[in-house]
Formats: sequence, C-alpha cells, structure tokens
Amino acid sequence: MRRLLLVLLLANLAMLAWRYWVLVPEPGEPPPSGQDSVLALVDEPRLDARPMDEVPVADVPVADVPVVAVRCVSIGPFASPEVSARFAEELRGEGLSPIQQAEEGQLWAGYWLVASFDSRDGARAAAERLREGGVPDAYVIPGEETFTVSLGLFTQRQRAERLRDQAEAFAVQAELRDRYRSATVYRLQLEVPEGVELPPLPEGAAARDARIQPVSCPPR
Repeated sequence: MRRLLLVLLLANLAMLAWRYWVLVPEPGEPPPSGQDSVLALVDEPRLDARPMDEVPVADVPVADVPVVAVRCVSIGPFASPEVSARFAEELRGEGLSPIQQAEEGQLWAGYWLVASFDSRDGARAAAERLREGGVPDAYVIPGEETFTVSLGLFTQRQRAERLRDQAEAFAVQAELRDRYRSATVYRLQLEVPEGVELPPLPEGAAARDARIQPVSCPPR
C-alpha cells in the first residue's frame, strides 16, 4: 500500500514539473500563478519595476554658451537715403545688420561768409560797396542785433576764402561760419561684436556730418 501511494505521489510531481517546465502555454493563456511573464537568467539580478520619475538620473553638466560682447552705435546723419543705404549694404557685407532710420535733424548747408558792424548804417554802406564791387549776394541780415552782412553761402571752402580776400579791398572784414538747415536725416543703428572694425565712412557732401557715436543697446 505504501508503495502504491509513493508511486502516485511521484507521478503527480512528474506531471506538475512537466506542466511548469515543459508545457508551452496556449496563446492568451496567462502564465502560471507566481511566475513573471519576462524570462530572466538564474544569476541575473532583478530590477525593481519603478516609475520613470522615481528612477534617479545622473546630473549631466550643461555646457556654457559663450556670450559675445557687443557695442551699439549710431552712424549718421546722412543727407541722402541712397548714401545711407549704400553704406548699409557695405556693413552687411561685413556680417553686420544695420537698421536705417529717418528723423528730423540739422544738416550742414555750407560755408557762410559774413561780416559784422557796429551800426546798421555801417552795415548798409558795406553791403552797397560790395554789390558795386561785384558781390551781388551781399545784403544786411534783418533782425540781427550785431548788424551783420551776408556775402554768400558756399559749399567749397576755397571759393569762400577767395571772396573773403576780395572783400578786404572794400574795407570789409568777413569770416567763415558753418551754416546748418533743418531737414530729414538718415541714421544707421547696429550692434557691433567686440573686436570687429567698421569700414571707413563714405565721403562727399551727403556724409559730411556723419559720425560713429556709441549709444545704449536696446533691452533683450
């Protein structure tokens, strides 16, 4: 009787081992209770199944982005938008990004040749002598407290100096002054990286008053 029970016990153990280790589950059939669906080697350590937000991540240093120092400048004024635009194209060829702006300002008009007198009668007499001597543009400036005579406005300094010398023959001591007028002027605003040299300013009357001036950079 004992032998029969022992045989039955061994048969049951063999069936159980065959079911768990040899028998392949049917599709859709859940794995035996207590067994994971993921196979692992016997000596392989098991990983804890934790959410991704609970898994510690090593701190990765972020490379610093180099900051390029810049200076902001305003170039102008230019009397002509064409001259300003041509110089802007030259700056773009250097890798810069100028912005052209128009504003109301003062432009150089020329060399003004004038003579001052102590009285209005003296100024009128001098203007008359000059006109008779070949200076048709001589006239007394109205409203001037110093009784000033205008001999003319010139864009070329040499011509103004020749007329000044000519006026001395009529006992008139004249002087040159820069004359300005109100007009629309044009400027270029741009950022210049440190170490970048700007090209020379254009020449000519339209760029006579143009200067490179430092200005505050706009907020970023």
